[in-house]
Amino acid sequence: MLKKFAGKMCCCSKKQRRHSSVQTSSYHTQAKRNIDRETSMAQSVQSVLSVKMNLIIEPIVEDVEKVEYNQLQKQFSRETQTAAEDIAQSFTEYISSKDAESVQSSPRSQKQKGVRAKICNFFARMFAKASICRIFSQVKTKYHSEANVSDDDAVNSLLVDVEPVLQTGGDPLGLIHRLQNLSRDDMLELTGDLSDLLYSHVTGDRALESVREGSLGTEESDLHPAAIIYNDIRNRVVCFLSLTGWWLENQVSRYSEKVLTLMENETTAQIPQVTEPEPEPEREDPTVAAEAEHRQVSKTCLRFVISTLIRKVRKAVNGDRSFFTDLESTIQRMVDETWAQLKGTDVNILSRNAENLVKVVFRDIRRKWGSSWGVLVAIERGDPELLQYIATSCKNHLMKPRSSICC
Repeated sequence: MLKKFAGKMCCCSKKQRRHSSVQTSSYHTQAKRNIDRETSMAQSVQSVLSVKMNLIIEPIVEDVEKVEYNQLQKQFSRETQTAAEDIAQSFTEYISSKDAESVQSSPRSQKQKGVRAKICNFFARMFAKASICRIFSQVKTKYHSEANVSDDDAVNSLLVDVEPVLQTGGDPLGLIHRLQNLSRDDMLELTGDLSDLLYSHVTGDRALESVREGSLGTEESDLHPAAIIYNDIRNRVVCFLSLTGWWLENQVSRYSEKVLTLMENETTAQIPQVTEPEPEPEREDPTVAAEAEHRQVSKTCLRFVISTLIRKVRKAVNGDRSFFTDLESTIQRMVDETWAQLKGTDVNILSRNAENLVKVVFRDIRRKWGSSWGVLVAIERGDPELLQYIATSCKNHLMKPRSSICC
């Protein structure tokens, strides 16, 4: 009897051990799947971030010297990997907290907003650092005889030093808020900090008070070379901060939205779109068709005028290529808004008058905004007055006798 009971106990013990072993194996398998999923997500996020980041920074750093460019890319690659891991973890938590249906029904949930904020902050940080490195490279090249820079680690050293200047009181996601809401005092403080930092990295010297205030002379021709360099840096920093504010206001959300959409497309089911058959087009009146074609030609010529104006502005700023991050969208926006103001008028921009129209409009807007730099900033900030002035200038000059505008 005891032997029979002992045999049953032995069998039960073996079953329990097998069950425990199966459970442990299941836990390990699930844990491995979770790790693999998170790793895969981080790699996907890093790939998407890298593509979008390059679209943003390439126009900024295209004039940077090759050695500095390579240093910048290596540093940004490391920062992208770190950011991707953090964003992927937050995104995984966001997806796990909801099923696919609830994700689609509440796209503005708090967790999604947190993911979006991290993406925006990453792009803002990369944009700012690339722009600062660009200023460094430009000034170093322009004042090469006064510069004291070791190319071996110049960019890495600059990025290490610029990090605490961009820090926002311990808030890792506060950079956008800070740059978008600079008070006058904050603007002066940040301009001074960045100017001092760039000056020291270009010249190897600390900026003295006399250099900062430009008190070594009254006219630029009388200034000490150190003061001239510092003033140039300060002007570039002011322009950078103004353009950064505009970019964060108008561009960064577009890039972050694209990244978030791509991430969601990989993890949520796509709802098939039902397309209705298009009705057969009505036959157009020949006169209406001719007028439509004429308007399209005029709008195409306007696009030529706008794109050539932008090219002339960039060339006029000492060959500076500005901070355009999406030139095509800038041109398209300006064309659409200017065209809206020309619609309903008798103004027709034709290929035979477009080139001369560029010259007279460029002369008008540069006179109105004081300099090519002023026009550049107005373009980047999307100043509606600029587009209104371009439309008015087109009207004024195209309504003159044809001989005054045509060759």
